[in-house]
Amino acid sequence: MDNTYEPDYFFLFELRIRQIAFDEGIDVTIFAGIPDDEDYEKSIPLDLVCDFGLLNDILLFAQDPDQGDLLIQQFSEKLSSKFETPAVIDIENIIGAEMVFSNFILKVYKPHERNEKGDWQPIEDNCVIIDSVLPQSEFDKQKEDRAVHDELLEAAFGHIDYDKRNKEELSDYLILLDNAFKYYLQLCSKDFPKREARKRSGLQDELLFRIATLNHKIISTK
Repeated sequence: MDNTYEPDYFFLFELRIRQIAFDEGIDVTIFAGIPDDEDYEKSIPLDLVCDFGLLNDILLFAQDPDQGDLLIQQFSEKLSSKFETPAVIDIENIIGAEMVFSNFILKVYKPHERNEKGDWQPIEDNCVIIDSVLPQSEFDKQKEDRAVHDELLEAAFGHIDYDKRNKEELSDYLILLDNAFKYYLQLCSKDFPKREARKRSGLQDELLFRIATLNHKIISTK
């Protein structure tokens, strides 16, 4: 029986934060909302769990930088003095409204638990765990890289139907390709000429080398 589960990631593009709770450990809970697709003025409640490092990254993306600076100051004052745990910073009391954060991409997933059959299933509440934070521009660049990567694969192997192609087989191939590219980088670090390094790593074909380069970049940013 598997002791872990594979997270089903999804992305958030805007947060409207009401409160932030934290203790002396590393976990932070952000009580927030996300825009309702049917009515942008409304918010869908969401509790997000992350560590202090990710929280600091999020605070850089306040739509109003002055409000962001004020919130960072509130945190600094809390952390520099003794406080009862859990400590709560009530943003609505500080600025009179929710604080909006955008121009970033939050990669999040639902925590899971085992059901009576021992299978993993998402917990039925409004809690999610933040995996990473990226500026919108960096996320868009990664999307472009993935699109080019898929185009190159189609050029190399013909039209790819990901619903029909054996995904496991393709995944194994891309891992082998990444290992070849890592070997190429290792040879370059030992002052081998690039042409010789590509030949030794099996990447002398220009199309294959371009696929391997983008494939390594995508794998490295996951």
